[in-house]
Amino acid sequence: LTKALKDSIQERLKLARRFSTNTRSTNFKLARRHIERVLQLSDSLQLDNADYYAAAGDGEDLAFNFERNKPAMGGKMDEAACLLSAKNCYLYYVKAFDLYRADEERYGKAGIKQQQRLQQKGIQYYLQTNGFLVNAGLSYKKGDLKTTLEEFRLSFEGSISPFLCEAFDSDPKHLSAFETFLADSTQCRALYNCATVSSALGLMDESLAYYDSLKIRGYAPEKVYRNTLSIYSARRDTIMIMTELIRAIETMPEDTWFQKNLLQIYLDRQQWNEAEAIADRALSVDSLDAQTICVRGQLYEMRGNIELAMINYLRSYELDSTQANVCSYIGRIHYNRAITVKNDLYNQRKFKQIDKEVQPIYSEALPWYQRAYRYDNLRIDASIPLAIREILYSRFTQAKCPNRTELIEEYNEVSRAYGLTEFASPS
Repeated sequence: LTKALKDSIQERLKLARRFSTNTRSTNFKLARRHIERVLQLSDSLQLDNADYYAAAGDGEDLAFNFERNKPAMGGKMDEAACLLSAKNCYLYYVKAFDLYRADEERYGKAGIKQQQRLQQKGIQYYLQTNGFLVNAGLSYKKGDLKTTLEEFRLSFEGSISPFLCEAFDSDPKHLSAFETFLADSTQCRALYNCATVSSALGLMDESLAYYDSLKIRGYAPEKVYRNTLSIYSARRDTIMIMTELIRAIETMPEDTWFQKNLLQIYLDRQQWNEAEAIADRALSVDSLDAQTICVRGQLYEMRGNIELAMINYLRSYELDSTQANVCSYIGRIHYNRAITVKNDLYNQRKFKQIDKEVQPIYSEALPWYQRAYRYDNLRIDASIPLAIREILYSRFTQAKCPNRTELIEEYNEVSRAYGLTEFASPS
């Protein structure tokens, strides 16, 4: 059986050469099928023969040149086919090179010569495809992200591989062109492309590994950390989110975006001391950041210090009056005070005083909620319609209400905006 398989390999090698070199029967598709079968049979016999991979690369080299020379013969070159042959040739040559080098005793001087030949050919294909970035661009346009990722990997791995690095060291003619790929900025862009494409393919662990390499290199830390945070957020991994935020803050102490996000997590987890420390740190960087001042107001409110909370909310509003949440928080403080007074009077059975004492406080809360309603474009703050409807209802249901129609219209407008039941006026 083994002899029959080896005979089959030799026969298919002959056919592959014939379909690649005989001008009367040139058919690179058939040649490629035969060579692929040779490699499959070789693998099944565990031959790991460098000569077979070198032959496979030579076939792709012929296919590349045949395709590229079509215009000279009145035909039209297929760019995709040309780039595919270039990539396949390079990959086969790399595999053959590794096998020749791994067993130089087996292949002798012929193997050493083959190594040099394959390296020189590999240089040409790496440079002709701009480090396979041309291939990656074409694959990306076609929407083939899997192939795009493979080609971005080749671009980076080629720049650090012994296969090319040794060849360029001994070939000053091409070294200057290759130095572009050795540049840290070029390698970082390749790694970044690998990270973003692998993330798009759902290969999150691989993407994170690429981003870790970029962190070590110090490449575009703001983008890198924001992207890793997106991955951990999708996984709902709070521990890693906090870890990444702390690392980002250490790396970029002047960027308050990361500090504000960590501050919000501390608030949600009721870690008051940590929240206060990070709020102070953020404000030491930018004392006029409206969002941070607002979050510090939340910290005071959650701790029960309403007076300091209101001071911070009002200061935040002065700096940015379009914040729906800040307006809602200020309205909430007034509204909660009104509810407290209302409940106290109710418990004391002082029913006639309720409206008299509560309405002035409602008058302080309502304008803030109306501003919040105006800026809450996503309609996600359920406290806004709750408070507005309660205040308006308490007014237009009074016996002597001079502007009942207007109040009901506003009540219904807010109700519609948040998908709540409107008030049906009696006919």
